Amino acid sequence: MKKLNVSVVSYLNAKPFIYGLRESKIAREINLSYDIPAEGYNKFLKGEQDLALVPTAILPKLKSYEIASDFCIASEGAVASVCVFSGRPLNKVDFIYLDYQSRTSINMLRILLKEYVKSNPILLQGIPGYENLISGDSAGLIIGDRAINRKGKYPYEYDLGTLWKKYSGLPFVYAVWVSREKLPVKFLKKFNDALKFGVKNVTMIAKEENDNFKFDIVRYFSENIHYRLDAEKQKGLDFFLEKIKLLD
Repeated sequence: MKKLNVSVVSYLNAKPFIYGLRESKIAREINLSYDIPAEGYNKFLKGEQDLALVPTAILPKLKSYEIASDFCIASEGAVASVCVFSGRPLNKVDFIYLDYQSRTSINMLRILLKEYVKSNPILLQGIPGYENLISGDSAGLIIGDRAINRKGKYPYEYDLGTLWKKYSGLPFVYAVWVSREKLPVKFLKKFNDALKFGVKNVTMIAKEENDNFKFDIVRYFSENIHYRLDAEKQKGLDFFLEKIKLLD
């Protein structure tokens, strides 16, 4: 079997997956690339990747795919790394800059604004540096490591994982592993064993990342991010995909 091209999100929340794939025997069977969510999706769509951790919002756009793992990136409440930062309460802002690295979180925010916050601000596509424009009547959606490192810098902070749980009562699934076609069972077992190994070694990963973040990384891995795509998370994913269909 030829080496498979595999794309993984380059954010902190995926570090357990990266560690597991890097430190296990399957490393010899894959070409691993590190991408922001939008880039990983584009590579997968163009056929450049055989297997990828993709944003869930793009699943309806794929002609065909296979869920390749029962591991995912999800939250069951506060996620810490998908936030809206604002100069005013969220229901009083006029503009929200959208993170250019995101797809799923943008749709998540649009649903929450429409059905939970009950407001209709103007949504603007952010460009690098948009974080510095957040003040007064404007807010900004920031995801990933940049969100974690921005905490405490704005008058108002809204964790979208928390808002989603209050709104739906369900977990939120941000990314899942998908393949272009059904992969051999033997490969998939080794792949999932590698992911499991990484998730079990979050303490080791935290030691590697401690110099980059000033917060409890083990707690982030253990409490904010949930990695198993169980029945309840599948229910949350199905709910989100149905809500996407109702967006303009």
